[in-house]
Amino acid sequence: MQDKIRKYSHDIYISGLGVVILGFWSLVKTVLVITAGTIQSYNFNDYEGVEKIIVITLFWIFLAIASGFVLIIHLFIGVNAMKVGRGERRKKRFLIVCFLLMLFTIFEIPGYFIHVMTDETIDTVLTSVTVDLTMIYLLGDILYSNKQISKLKNYKR
Repeated sequence: MQDKIRKYSHDIYISGLGVVILGFWSLVKTVLVITAGTIQSYNFNDYEGVEKIIVITLFWIFLAIASGFVLIIHLFIGVNAMKVGRGERRKKRFLIVCFLLMLFTIFEIPGYFIHVMTDETIDTVLTSVTVDLTMIYLLGDILYSNKQISKLKNYKR
């Protein structure tokens, strides 16, 4: 039984590390989606002088806030999962955020296929779907392993 607890603890630790790594990927992805989408759909040349500086500054502030939020969520889940995996932490509040992020990621996947895909974009879509499926697996593994550890510890008592 101790071997199973150790195995699931290791799984939580590794999955938490994976969430942290994919958090940095999500940061890059968020920056690219916002900048590429905004720059293509929004013409900053409609503004002049101080007004243009203000609009561009607000754009970069929004980008920093959105990117920071994405990274903080992933770090919160990943670091807490790693602590649980090492046996350092007993609080499980991060599991709620983990579950919500998993749901959000699941509901995000169909959005990739809504836009018309061309031969030029199919590889980007498949890469994004693969990364999101990996994230779903990691988050699910954290939730499952945590549940199994709780069962084993309660059974042990």
